[in-house]
Amino acid sequence: MATYRIYPIKDTTIIENSEVNTGQNEVAELWYGVSGTTRHLIKFDVDAYQAKQALGIVPHVSGTTATLNLTNCYPHEETETTPAESVAFEVFASTLDFSEGIGNEFTGDFAVTGTANWTSATDSVDWTAPGGDRSALVMFTGTIDAVDDSLVAAVDTSSELITMFTGTNNGVSISYTAAIEADNTADKTVFKFYSNDTHTLFKPYIELTWDDQIRDERNEVLPGTTKRIYFYVKKNGVLTNVNAITDVTIRMSEIGEADITITTINNPQPGVYYVDFTCPTVSGTFTDTWDVQYEAGMAFSEVAQNGEILDSSTAWSTDLVDVIDPDSYNIMIPNFKSEFKQGEYVYLDINAVEAYTSNVKLLKNLEYSIDLLDGYLRTTMIDWSGVSYSEDDNFIRFDSSWLPAGQLFELKFRHQTDSMTYVAVLDRQFRVEE
Repeated sequence: MATYRIYPIKDTTIIENSEVNTGQNEVAELWYGVSGTTRHLIKFDVDAYQAKQALGIVPHVSGTTATLNLTNCYPHEETETTPAESVAFEVFASTLDFSEGIGNEFTGDFAVTGTANWTSATDSVDWTAPGGDRSALVMFTGTIDAVDDSLVAAVDTSSELITMFTGTNNGVSISYTAAIEADNTADKTVFKFYSNDTHTLFKPYIELTWDDQIRDERNEVLPGTTKRIYFYVKKNGVLTNVNAITDVTIRMSEIGEADITITTINNPQPGVYYVDFTCPTVSGTFTDTWDVQYEAGMAFSEVAQNGEILDSSTAWSTDLVDVIDPDSYNIMIPNFKSEFKQGEYVYLDINAVEAYTSNVKLLKNLEYSIDLLDGYLRTTMIDWSGVSYSEDDNFIRFDSSWLPAGQLFELKFRHQTDSMTYVAVLDRQFRVEE
């Protein structure tokens, strides 16, 4: 699975019937009960996402799974309030932009004018409804299940989420549900989490994940199945998008079948294209011809590739296919380097070379992950994901732009030897620098 994180531009907690400003506090507090209620406003930086989406580096948000992540920092020694537990939260799109402010107080009479509070969005705009103008539909929902839990709220693709990522972005408003906010008899119950102003890795973020693994099996197509046929384009050795691909013609005249023309061209990553087509129920060779315009103004070129529809009997096997003994192979990364620039779109070849030979094997059960290393602590940045494979090589790609600069990371690989067992086969450390 590919991962991309979006961090905030600004955030602040607003307090019911108060002009106190908390815009620079490193901690956000959502509370309800006898002390009233609070809400938290966050505006996420979606500009970089929009630029990457236009280049094909990340997909449209509707093709991802989105989660909102807030890291709990409620102190264990706290005695004056009750930690929120088994309490439901809701996240709405804010319909007005807000001013973050320079205050850091949650209590007292210290008011900062001209910033977001319970009644005002900015120095010149008041909320239509006290507590902030919000969309009618919920964007995210989530529940704190235990005292030590952080909030990880998932969302189905909503119109508000799509609008925030592709159109108007005024941020989001986080609150308890209306029923919980209305409970003014309970003890002061608080969920404390790191804000955008924390000097740690635990500031709020929205994480997008999607399946980016390439599984190119053009030479192992079975009759009557629907398969993906991939096409790769490089410029100066780097996978790069072309100006246009209008259509793909699957020619199967050699096996007595009619040609198929496909105009829906998918572009999941820069320089990588695919089409889905349903194979005939006969075996034999096919040719897929891509109508490509490399740059604007250039003439279109027809680029042909070959594939093989196998006999249906090849689907049957009495042994474990594509399972290797990791001790018999050396996993190598020939183009690995120990430092990457933040923002670099990293492409790495992964080779499984048979011990004592130069035979390279294509692996279909290889996975990788990336951890941030901080002393003895590990933070998973990219969880275990499938290594891609074309017709003749393995590779991975990841976007380093959201990985914190100046940090040490570990790239790990494991191989599935059967349906239950994974064996670690390689790890490499690298830094991301500005």
